[in-house]
Amino acid sequence: MSADMSGTHMVPGPSSETTPLPSSLYRFVEVLLGCLALCLVVEIIARRFFHLHFEPYATPFFREFFPDFLNFIPRFHYFGSLLFFSYTGTRPFMYPATMAVLYKLFYFVPGSPLVIFLLTGLVAVTIAIRCLGRGLRHHGISAADSYLFPTCVVLCSYPVWFAGRQANMEIVIWIILMAGLGFFLKGYCYSAAACFGLAAALKIYPLIYFGLLLSERRYRQIVFGVLLAAVATLGSLWLVYPVITVAWRNINAGLDLFRSMYMLRVRPEIGADHSLFALLKLCLHPLPTPSGVGKLLSVYLGVTAFCGLLLFFARIRTLPVINQILCLSIASVLLPPTSFEYTLLHLLFPLAMLVLLIVESVRRRVDVPGLKLSLGCFAVLLAFLPEIIYRGHSYGGQIKCITLLVLFVIALRHPFTFTADIEAP
Repeated sequence: MSADMSGTHMVPGPSSETTPLPSSLYRFVEVLLGCLALCLVVEIIARRFFHLHFEPYATPFFREFFPDFLNFIPRFHYFGSLLFFSYTGTRPFMYPATMAVLYKLFYFVPGSPLVIFLLTGLVAVTIAIRCLGRGLRHHGISAADSYLFPTCVVLCSYPVWFAGRQANMEIVIWIILMAGLGFFLKGYCYSAAACFGLAAALKIYPLIYFGLLLSERRYRQIVFGVLLAAVATLGSLWLVYPVITVAWRNINAGLDLFRSMYMLRVRPEIGADHSLFALLKLCLHPLPTPSGVGKLLSVYLGVTAFCGLLLFFARIRTLPVINQILCLSIASVLLPPTSFEYTLLHLLFPLAMLVLLIVESVRRRVDVPGLKLSLGCFAVLLAFLPEIIYRGHSYGGQIKCITLLVLFVIALRHPFTFTADIEAP
């Protein structure tokens, strides 16, 4: 089953006509490829002619390979004991308990856990390419263009490479949320709620996707998903350490440390942080003390929560389903106080829906307001921009933050109401 742009569900029929890939999609790939090439050229010039062999000039990524996966391996030898929390041989564990269980599942696999993790991400990306390719084929695009286009987008996408280079568990959250969105579009709301709940147990921000179920008044499914998240959290706390209160206290200590280290300070990695709060911190001169930033953070969280709820009930829930998915996906990566480049993976699903809408609108010769501008925003969000440097600091994340705001406004202003047969990617 598929979803049309007005928010209803329908089963599409195959297109009998052959449709060329729209020129706007060719230009989209050209922009991504051009940004990638420009990034590499800038790095070569910086190294060879200016002898800048350090970050952020020498590499579009951080220096370490796969740090978010490899750095915790020694700590997990003590999983289930208090030494898991007190071990000092690696960086602190600053994630929820459910994330610890996910790490343990990968580390438990015999052989090379890192290879298994990277293969999991590769298989997921391959499936995503195949699904969008099938959707394009369904809309009459040739087989070569249908599969070459999403492949090129993935290969030129900085968030994809960034997530792989870091080996960050955001890849797994992306897989779960993409499955949840697919279930939602097919009408399997309990399965969607289960995915949203599991993702929210890993990190809090996926709770925002329950808004899709709320807009359709799927209250039982929402309760089911929230309860599943709670059960997963409690079970994970028990697995991390059998005394749940002790595990809860130590896990929260790690989360508080993350808040102190990343949210309340301006760190060198802020160039890869596209959150609205990171942009706000950079605009403050001088930056207040951590306690002052902590007060600002509390105000920020309260204001964004209030404004988000107001926008949802006043506008977002009345929009077509593609706008709802787009708005909620943007909010999930823009509003958290820290949101690094790999979280932009969550925009790939709404991008796929927009691509199918573009193809169908061109085939039917119907102009959809805001569609081309949205595609331009996606080009910026997926592009390699770490080499936009000023006084030794990269500002790619802040450019993407502003782009996310623009895209959010477009999604609010322009309902994509043109009825198109959109197969869930």
